[in-house]
Amino acid sequence: MTKIEAFQKTKRRFTNLIDGNVRNGVSVSQIIQYYESLLNGESNKSSYVMGNIEKSFSEEEILDIVREQEQDLSDDNYLI
Repeated sequence: MTKIEAFQKTKRRFTNLIDGNVRNGVSVSQIIQYYESLLNGESNKSSYVMGNIEKSFSEEEILDIVREQEQDLSDDNYLI
């Protein structure tokens, strides 16, 4: 892989889609290790860092599930 390809792949992995800033919770050493491993052709075992948008969707999905369960429990109590 060329340096330009490795740079582009690293940039896509570690930046937010909306503002282009580095994602929260990512260290400089993680980015450099990822980039260097791409250049060396090594397999990347760096963990995926979820972006803020993805986190928001995941959190909202979890909250929906909790709300549904709470509603089901409160509905069940009225049946007794």
